[in-house]
Amino acid sequence: MDWIKINFDDSEENLMRIIPELPELDAESLDLLWSIIFKHTVHGRTREAAKLLEFTNQEHSTVFAEQLALMAELMKNKPQYQPNKTAMSDFSTAWQAWKDECENRLQSFAFLGSDQLILLAKVNFVFTYWISTLKFSQWTVS
Repeated sequence: MDWIKINFDDSEENLMRIIPELPELDAESLDLLWSIIFKHTVHGRTREAAKLLEFTNQEHSTVFAEQLALMAELMKNKPQYQPNKTAMSDFSTAWQAWKDECENRLQSFAFLGSDQLILLAKVNFVFTYWISTLKFSQWTVS
């Protein structure tokens, strides 16, 4: 995982490029911000990604702001596996409850109208679980 981050993660460089423009972003910078959010999510850095979500509401939409708050809450509450502190069974139980909450929000159309948030929810509960369990299983990938 570290190898992938070192060789394929340009999100920190891109974030430094758009920080001077915050909070108002042009279309290109907004696309870049979404890319950074997805990369952080795929790399398991959901709490960092959640902090960036608020800057995607360039239209200052109340509905979108509520959707972003729901997504940020999900991302901040995503269980984190800590090998020396968390039993795999406890992590799996917590993750299943969190995944169920993600699915409930998707099925209740909580993110209706935002393709990015729908995709982000799906990426969160499919890919990040696979990475978390793979990274900390007996045959460690790190």
